[in-house]
Amino acid sequence: VTAGDRAGRLAHGAAAVTWLVALVLAIPSIVFRRVKDGHCQRLHSTEAWLVVHNLLETILGWALPLTAVATGYGLLVHRLRQTRLAQRSRTFRLVAAVVVAFAIAWGPYHLASLLEVAMVLQGGGGTLKAAAKATRPPATALAFLSSAMNPLLYACAGRGLRRGAGGSLLPRLLEISAIAGSSRG
Repeated sequence: VTAGDRAGRLAHGAAAVTWLVALVLAIPSIVFRRVKDGHCQRLHSTEAWLVVHNLLETILGWALPLTAVATGYGLLVHRLRQTRLAQRSRTFRLVAAVVVAFAIAWGPYHLASLLEVAMVLQGGGGTLKAAAKATRPPATALAFLSSAMNPLLYACAGRGLRRGAGGSLLPRLLEISAIAGSSRG
């Protein structure tokens, strides 16, 4: 068994575990949604479930991923600065655009969730209920729109990056990264 085989199996295993965790974490969204009056709506049997669901969704679906993505891209930028690709500010702009797009696209959705939590903790309706109710539909649309943003960002930036890298960017980036890594250790 070669190191490449082990790495491939490890990558497949990591992908399988990631998909399994994502599936498990999606269960509450399936359980708490119903079609009512022709619309898919979030319905919770108690206010406690609404609070738990919204907090879990915000923490596990936005705050932790945003932190992980920002950290990962920060490490990538740090690594790129050690290579010849560091001269290309377009790479850094792409990295920043991906992180900012995720934060902006999903931020309002989770703000609506937190407004609902605050509404419940405050004891009912009023201004918070109206704000949460008004915010949820456009925030949900923006969140789903985010699925199209990253491919567009990569496609638009990728053309210029490929031209500047003189061919295929990914193999070149991996080659440079491997050289930089082997020279340090």
